[in-house]
Amino acid sequence: MTKEQVIKVILLLRPKYYNRFTWLVVLAGISLVTPSIFENILNEFLKTKFHFNIISEQDGLYGITLIIGGLIYNGWVHYLELKRENVGENTKIEENIKNTIHDSKIFETSDNILNEEELNTILNQIYNHEINLDNIKKIWAYNNYYKLNSNKFLNKELSAKNEAFSENLKELSTFLATKFFPAKHSEAIFEMLPEQNWDKTTLGVTEEGEKRYTKFTHDLNELLKRVDQTYREYRETIKTILKV
Repeated sequence: MTKEQVIKVILLLRPKYYNRFTWLVVLAGISLVTPSIFENILNEFLKTKFHFNIISEQDGLYGITLIIGGLIYNGWVHYLELKRENVGENTKIEENIKNTIHDSKIFETSDNILNEEELNTILNQIYNHEINLDNIKKIWAYNNYYKLNSNKFLNKELSAKNEAFSENLKELSTFLATKFFPAKHSEAIFEMLPEQNWDKTTLGVTEEGEKRYTKFTHDLNELLKRVDQTYREYRETIKTILKV
């Protein structure tokens, strides 16, 4: 027996108002079908002394009719209740299916903008303190996609995981915009503070500039870890909920 079937059995046995009404009707019927000893004695006394019967020959028929009517009524009400619950369950299932289809389309579109493999390539590139313009545009496009309310996930858990990843990706985008600058050899390549990197400049780096560069390197590495971790959690949730 499934969990849903057990719940339905419990609902059938649970004492509700119509169950109590049914018991009253059935007990009344039983009392007519099988009168008590006291009723028989009283009936014989009244019949002997006053020629009056309190027990009719038709009482048994009336009793059986009440019992059958009460059971039919109870069964019909149970049927209507289960039918209503099934309609509610079907509605919920249909809603979940629609939500899954919606969320699957949202993920499919965003994955075409920036997928897992591309993100790993970008993070490795940034870890080496450079990134090309096309990859920067992918990060911008991903962030802009989820700014629209129509592109929000309906599943709460999925939405929360994506929000966490998106926030870290936005922070990374801000870091790139303020700490990365066009390389001298190519405007399509951006490097982190090239004038303060011994490997990128021929002018020399001051002690203060070197400390500043070291601090930004540490900040960037921590940020990259957060981006990677939150994306993994988001992607795992996608796999669990959407099965993709």
